Amino acid sequence: MRDQKEKIKDWIKIQYSSNINENYFSENEVILSGIKNFQFYNFLIWFIKNLFYSIYQLFHLRWYYILLLPENIKAAVVKYSNYGCNKINIFFWLNNIYKPLWTNKNLNNKSDTCLIYGGIFDEILVKGKTELEPDWIGTEICTWENHLVLTERHREFLIKKYPIKIKTEFIKKPFIINSKKINEELPKNYMAVFAYENRRHNVGIGTFAEYEYSNGRNYIHGKLIFDFYNDLLNICKKNNIKLVTKRKKKGNKSSIKLINNFFNRLSDDSNFIQLDAEDDVIDIIKKSLCCVSLPITSTGVLAQKYNIPSSFYDPYNWINRQDPSLSNVKVYNFTELDTWLKNLNKNE
Repeated sequence: MRDQKEKIKDWIKIQYSSNINENYFSENEVILSGIKNFQFYNFLIWFIKNLFYSIYQLFHLRWYYILLLPENIKAAVVKYSNYGCNKINIFFWLNNIYKPLWTNKNLNNKSDTCLIYGGIFDEILVKGKTELEPDWIGTEICTWENHLVLTERHREFLIKKYPIKIKTEFIKKPFIINSKKINEELPKNYMAVFAYENRRHNVGIGTFAEYEYSNGRNYIHGKLIFDFYNDLLNICKKNNIKLVTKRKKKGNKSSIKLINNFFNRLSDDSNFIQLDAEDDVIDIIKKSLCCVSLPITSTGVLAQKYNIPSSFYDPYNWINRQDPSLSNVKVYNFTELDTWLKNLNKNE
């Protein structure tokens, strides 16, 4: 955890071109660090009143009052303080529009609260359609005003999607927490492969879930992750190169044992190399012949930034080639990817 905090500090120095002496890594730390001249008795009166009111509403089946009480308490702490807020508050996008209520309080325009994205988009444009699916995330009612974005296409997408006027700033360096030095010796020619795994039973909300299950299921998982890796390993064998990959996390929950066993079987093949989940993704990309990602993951864009040939592989020919989420990274089916890799091998 200490190492991760140091990496976040280094990222902040690069992004904002300055040293920030005080860094906080949790929402509670941020709130408590800014409290000055706390009006305790006013807060206590507010708390007692709202606690009983929330319980009263619960008896009338309005359960959301009690659910939002912790959020309201944080907002009240800020409200009843001469709040000396931090200059920059950065929140990580968690696939929903949640914005802490305390950030909406009057902070005397001293604070810049912004949202940073681990990926690029959370929707996929399906083949044959010209518009994205209905707004299942809820961006139409979102109040985030400041955004740190990866690409110009990402910026254009957010401006179009959000109903409010937003400000954007480009990320100067990829925000990557896990970047452990790779201990294993990498092969001379290899394809760097990256995907995402659904770690829970998904009932089909959103286009990512639809894509995952679009060709059937393997137990509770969609077949996508299995077909993606099997196809790419076959292509690598045909072209006499290795497949190198790392997973985002190595889980041990029963719901992903099937995927763990799948990767263990792939590792028995001499052409398949699985690195540790915390190994440096940038280092893996930089040393590769090419980078192939599952649509739509940010590694496809990261590889482009480092001038490494990059593409998305779509096993089902399901992705709309005009999807803005692709950010100008080509998407190929099996035959197209095989041809692309052959051409790269010839030029090597």
